[in-house]
Amino acid sequence: MLKAPRLATVEKPVRLPAQKLDRIKSNLERIFSIVFFPILINTVVGVRAVPDDLYDLMRSLQAGRWQIFYKLEVPSALPVLLGGLRIGATLAVIGAVVGEFVGSDRGLGFLINVGRGQYDIALVFVAVFSLVFMALVLYGVVILVERRLLAWQQRAEGEIVH
Repeated sequence: MLKAPRLATVEKPVRLPAQKLDRIKSNLERIFSIVFFPILINTVVGVRAVPDDLYDLMRSLQAGRWQIFYKLEVPSALPVLLGGLRIGATLAVIGAVVGEFVGSDRGLGFLINVGRGQYDIALVFVAVFSLVFMALVLYGVVILVERRLLAWQQRAEGEIVH
């Protein structure tokens, strides 16, 4: 017996409830506000650390403002900026957990509070070690990005900086 061909069905997109979106949004805002200033301060320090002689050199080569920014200030500030990203990666995990401590019914911070209240040391340790693992993974990602972006930078003895 012949079967009728099956028509493809279009599934509706998955939509998150408004409450869950608000929780994610507030968590991201908290993390952003914690991470933003260390990165900004490190970037400003990196740009201000560019020697005046290099600015004079760029002006003598008739470089425009964008050329000075792109070819001098960004490469000079990049190591310090990436140092700020290292700090920010670990602070992001801390910010998320603090937010879960204060007002959440989910997440690792909530699990730490529950385990602490029930004297469940194993649960607390699992949550803390998970947080440590997450922070190390984020830190490792920043290190990989740093190695990729700073491959041009060499030490005095000719060895690539790791």
